[in-house]
Amino acid sequence: MLAATETEVAKGDNGPKKKQGATGQTGRQRGTDDSFTGRAAQLAVMAEILHLRGNAAIPEVDVGTDVFVFNDDRPEVVRLQVKACTVPHEYADKTGYSAKFALPMKQFSNLNDLPPLYYALAVRRDERWADVLVVSRARLQRYFNGTSKFGSFNKSNNELEITVEFRVDVQCSGQDLTNCRNAWTSLPPLQPLPDLGQAPGPQAAPG
Repeated sequence: MLAATETEVAKGDNGPKKKQGATGQTGRQRGTDDSFTGRAAQLAVMAEILHLRGNAAIPEVDVGTDVFVFNDDRPEVVRLQVKACTVPHEYADKTGYSAKFALPMKQFSNLNDLPPLYYALAVRRDERWADVLVVSRARLQRYFNGTSKFGSFNKSNNELEITVEFRVDVQCSGQDLTNCRNAWTSLPPLQPLPDLGQAPGPQAAPG
């Protein structure tokens, strides 16, 4: 996410003055920048979906879904929630970087998964959208409700904060998410259709 700065009120000789943080941005400016960044990430995600011959639509009323993903000739529909990180932490050994994301708990803890909800966690690096982690909410819920600690709950804003480590593999709180890296075809409407002309192979014995 964009780096936070503080805006304080300091009294000087000419009355109250706003004291800006290190980036010289007021709270209002940061909010505007966040809106532009979020929208840019959303459009980048939609562009990739369209490139893969999927369809994407932005709901007229935003109640937690950023994008609907579908294909006109198929019944599958998924919801996408897009989150952006524009200040990834580069590892000193040059093996990769980490990115932080905040997921609102009101949405994250919802068990209604029809249509299924996926997160598209986009990282801007080297002046481009370098990686997008495409992962279902159901999968992250399993990790969160498991025996090992997953992420960090921020009570002040009711958000689950996670740090994703991008190296050769992708990890988050010890969970392997490598197969979610730029995994656009994991979205049901973009998954390859089965080859109906291919003869079925031998069936495996029941396990």
